[in-house]
Amino acid sequence: MNNQYTQELKIRYDLTRERIYTSAQKAGRNPDSVRLVVVTKTHPLERIQAALEVGILDFGENYPEEAVEKIDSIGSVAGLNWHMIGHIQSRKAELVAKNFSLVHSLDSYKLAERLNRFANEKGRVLSVLLECNVSGEESKFGYPTF
Repeated sequence: MNNQYTQELKIRYDLTRERIYTSAQKAGRNPDSVRLVVVTKTHPLERIQAALEVGILDFGENYPEEAVEKIDSIGSVAGLNWHMIGHIQSRKAELVAKNFSLVHSLDSYKLAERLNRFANEKGRVLSVLLECNVSGEESKFGYPTF
């Protein structure tokens, strides 16, 4: 690691992993079952490359177009996972299905169908986490919980 930013990132990353390890053990969980996702939205490509240098392989984005530029620039890296962490507009479902490993914000059946169709066309299986609207507020996204 040759620049100061990368060295500082390595220190912060290692400290965060230590905290996760300690917390998981206290909770009786296997520390390896916890995944740290580093959110890179609005960060330049150079910072993501520095993160890769220190061993970070899970990146979160919530703007599909911005993420695709980064994904294409970085290319294929063994073990690299891109997480879609924000709300997905139906018209952006194809971008998401083609480029992301995991969707954190599946909030409707209609979107699930679109993502599935586009993923199938690409020969992919897209993993998702359901977003639930536990408050019942109409202004919030997510599946109703009652």
